[in-house]
Amino acid sequence: MLYLRSILFNTFFWVGTPLVILLILTPLMLCKTDRPMRRVILWWANVVVWMLEHVARIKVEIRGRENIPKDRGFILCAKHMSNLDAFLAFREAPTLTALGKKELFRVPFLGQVLSKLNIISIDRQSGTAHKVTPVVADIIYHQKLPLLVYPEGTRTLVGERRKLKSGAYHIQAERDIPVITLASNSGQHWKKHDFRKIPGTVVAEFHPALPGDLEKDAFMKKLTDAIIHRSEELMNLKHPRQD
Repeated sequence: MLYLRSILFNTFFWVGTPLVILLILTPLMLCKTDRPMRRVILWWANVVVWMLEHVARIKVEIRGRENIPKDRGFILCAKHMSNLDAFLAFREAPTLTALGKKELFRVPFLGQVLSKLNIISIDRQSGTAHKVTPVVADIIYHQKLPLLVYPEGTRTLVGERRKLKSGAYHIQAERDIPVITLASNSGQHWKKHDFRKIPGTVVAEFHPALPGDLEKDAFMKKLTDAIIHRSEELMNLKHPRQD
């Protein structure tokens, strides 16, 4: 049954997602604002979670919603192990923006959708991404937007550790912007490079904002504790903390 449920969910997800982009989101680019597109994305995120629960037998538990700012921009630094992660973040902060590799904006239809959603294009290969830091900080501060950041840079496997990137530190240092962290065990149930969906409970845990005015080393240590170490605790891994 595990394989059958996984096949059914994967077929639904990987067929349905491109169709939603092509048939629904792309025509909505003609709207004056991005609100209709965001409503559809929120609907699709809810459908995906419903299918996870009822087909793949994976429940979703959200903790710490009270820590998400409601009336100001913030940076959401999240653990990234699964394609599910962005859906969970969007459900809790549906006005969020993100930093996107410029290559994504060249993909037909997807690039136009990202532009309409005000996803911020950066050129990671040229080594000039840091130059947009003040611009990004101004956007999320003045427009009161959540900015989704994956400090690991890419999806990781269960037990895999990567040195966190410091982009969030530099952005928050430009303005008085709170940094909220999100730990998760999603990779145990929706694994990278594995079509199986493992039944159980995905826990997404939002934490209070990191203390302001931290030096870089102290900031990165607290970020590592909140994202890496706490996620490992949620996964019941036995890695020692790196103090």
